[in-house]
Amino acid sequence: MMLSENSTIIKTKVIPVIRTGKNFDLALSSESPVIFILESTINELFTIDEKCTKISKKCFVHVELLKGLREDKEGLNFLRRFGSIMGVVSTKPGFVELAKSCGFKTILRVFLVDGAVLSNLYDVVKSCKPDFVEILPGILFEETKFLSKVLPVPVITGGLVRTEEQVRKAIEAGALAVSTSSPELWKIA
Repeated sequence: MMLSENSTIIKTKVIPVIRTGKNFDLALSSESPVIFILESTINELFTIDEKCTKISKKCFVHVELLKGLREDKEGLNFLRRFGSIMGVVSTKPGFVELAKSCGFKTILRVFLVDGAVLSNLYDVVKSCKPDFVEILPGILFEETKFLSKVLPVPVITGGLVRTEEQVRKAIEAGALAVSTSSPELWKIA
């Protein structure tokens, strides 16, 4: 795994993922200092920010799945209002570059659907310079091992991770952390 100063942001092996407020209070009580907000609305961000700020949790918001916000510089400027939002998640390399230029930490989310995605990923990461790459599904342990060695940024895995054994295998393969919407896995330190 390529370690960087960004590795210190993620201090636990498992990152809670919430969708539309579901399990949000459980995510708040987890050990993780970071929460991924995958689906939400701009109106819900006010409550999310208030609760996260009170307990010093930080959020990464998947902007493409945030209803009511455009994926542009003005949308990013709006997100600046929320002190708990430290970064954005996006599947779009161009948006990752824009978010980074606006001062956000960034996660490029990549679905490994075929060999072409895998073989082009290094060049994409080198070009858009995210702080992290999140690869999905998170149960592709051989690919995680390979990517954690060749990419210049830390790798997070997510998607289809349902057991502690899968979390352990992803970490052993080189993932910095595993993102999951399964609350029973959030207790893993």
